Amino acid sequence: MKAKRFISAVCALAMTAASAATFVNAAGEQVIIKGDQIEKAPGASFEINFNLDKFDGTGFSGCEFAIAYDPKQISDVKVAEGAVLKTGATAAELEKSPTIGEEVTMVNKGKYDCFDYNTAEVDGKNVIAVLWCTGLDSDKYWAKETGSIVTVTGTVSKDAKAGDKIPVEMIAIPREGNKSMTFGYADGNKDVTYTSAVEQQGLITVKNPDPDETPLWGDVNDDGAVSAKDLVAMMQFLVSPKDAKLTEQGILNGNMDQKDGNTDLTSDDVLDVSDFDALKKYILGYKDYTDDKLPIKK
Repeated sequence: MKAKRFISAVCALAMTAASAATFVNAAGEQVIIKGDQIEKAPGASFEINFNLDKFDGTGFSGCEFAIAYDPKQISDVKVAEGAVLKTGATAAELEKSPTIGEEVTMVNKGKYDCFDYNTAEVDGKNVIAVLWCTGLDSDKYWAKETGSIVTVTGTVSKDAKAGDKIPVEMIAIPREGNKSMTFGYADGNKDVTYTSAVEQQGLITVKNPDPDETPLWGDVNDDGAVSAKDLVAMMQFLVSPKDAKLTEQGILNGNMDQKDGNTDLTSDDVLDVSDFDALKKYILGYKDYTDDKLPIKK
């Protein structure tokens, strides 16, 4: 397995100096990216994919780029590798060199992975520098299909207004001397790169909330009714938010006690014991926990 020197992984994620490797352009071969353009209501969660729309090369063993956004417009932003980068390279590298997981330090991944990222603030925007690379010689593990390269998720600001346009952009990592995204592969002592361009950036157009996004207070499991089953769903969420797998609407329905000011549904712990208590009192018919008095804000 070759050393993982492609596009200087450490430098890319630290946003410092550019790689000292020699780069050669792959003549006539290009990577064309298109970002999703979607509509979402204020406070809603979103998902935007940046897709490899056109690619006429033989494959690439590494890429680097960044995702830029305004943290005042969207929050809780995360990135994950798309299907294009899920080539099996990480498992193959660990099989070939079992100790690499202990030898290589990841920046924001909990365990060894060919995909890694780092977030920094640049000129008032948040910029997530993204790096994917494999040191495997076999192009079996290189990226070569069209489809999603990276998925960006997050939450639209509750203060967003209908008609607002919120850009989510794929750009070059903003470090000194770097002006372009990189897609390519190692060929001996040379790094061969493809010409790349973003034909369409990601965009969120803010819309008015849909009628079915109005809360049905207490319907935590989002089945259209309120019962003891919702108390069970709420408790499961309190114990393990990810395992509970509540819908966005279910979380909205369960956010019955908003005295803590957490009304924008941006955190995993937006539902807490005060909401559980409110739901129980609602089910039991407490006079201060009726539909016309929810949510509890004082």
